[in-house]
Amino acid sequence: MGLSATEAWAQSNKARVSGLSDIAFGEISSAGTDRRASQSICAFAQSSQNSYSVSATGTGPSGAFLLSSSSGTIPYEVEWASSANQQTGDALRPGVANSGLRSSATQHTCNSGPNSNASLIIVVRASEAGSARAGMYSGNLTVTIAPD
Repeated sequence: MGLSATEAWAQSNKARVSGLSDIAFGEISSAGTDRRASQSICAFAQSSQNSYSVSATGTGPSGAFLLSSSSGTIPYEVEWASSANQQTGDALRPGVANSGLRSSATQHTCNSGPNSNASLIIVVRASEAGSARAGMYSGNLTVTIAPD
């Protein structure tokens, strides 16, 4: 069970997210515990206050956050924290921008200053995983950063 990640430049070159990688939850054999996966990443924004917004879109209908297989789907949740090494964050809704965040990055790839400054957290709830049929589930998540 996992998500694929791809980095892309913003159209204006004034914002970028980097450091994303694929997330593999592996086999979930016990449905009694929520599964969380967190990545520390770089969120760069070039604006007057280094402020940015973040949004996320999944591959389900209307951008829903869904892992899919031939035997069904499992919804997941996406959270964002504006500091690195976090296990919880603010919930993101598909396609809805969360604005007013601040970036401490001084370069597009965080190669000068902190090497990560935000956390992307993916949550698969035990109640959802427990009711899913056995299978290999996967999905894609698009994360968009825009200067405020």
